[in-house]
Amino acid sequence: MGPRRFELRTSRLSAERSARLSYEPIPFLHSYIIYVEQKKFYLRTYKIGMEIVVALCDRELIGRTFREGEISLEVSPAFYKGDLASEKEALNALKRATVANIVGESAVRFAIEKGFVEPTNVLRVQGIPHAQIVWL
Repeated sequence: MGPRRFELRTSRLSAERSARLSYEPIPFLHSYIIYVEQKKFYLRTYKIGMEIVVALCDRELIGRTFREGEISLEVSPAFYKGDLASEKEALNALKRATVANIVGESAVRFAIEKGFVEPTNVLRVQGIPHAQIVWL
C-alpha cells in the first residue's frame, strides 16, 4: 500500500472559485507542542531582613495613580516594575512571600484563584482592585 493522499477543498464565496489542493503526509519521528506562557504581570521581589516582599501588578497599570476620596493608589514603577512574569513565576513568588502588594484585575483575580486572597479583603480604588498579604 502506497502513501495515502488527502484532498483539501477550500471555498470562497462560490463553488466556481473553489480550489483543490493535494498533499502527501510526511511522517514525523516526534511531534512537539510548544506552549509559551504569557507574561502578563510585573513582578518585583525584595528581601528586607527576614521578610520577602512581593510586588505584583497588571502590566498596563504601571506608572498610573488612582484616587478615590482620601485614598490614593500609586502603581509606582520604582516599587512594582520588576520583570515581566508569567502566572507560574508569580505563583512561585507568592508562595515564598511574607508580604505582598497586588494590584490589577488579572493579578488580584490570580491571587484569589490560587487561595492567597479572600475576595472580601480586596480594596477597590477607582474600580482598580488592590490586595495586601501579610503572613504572621
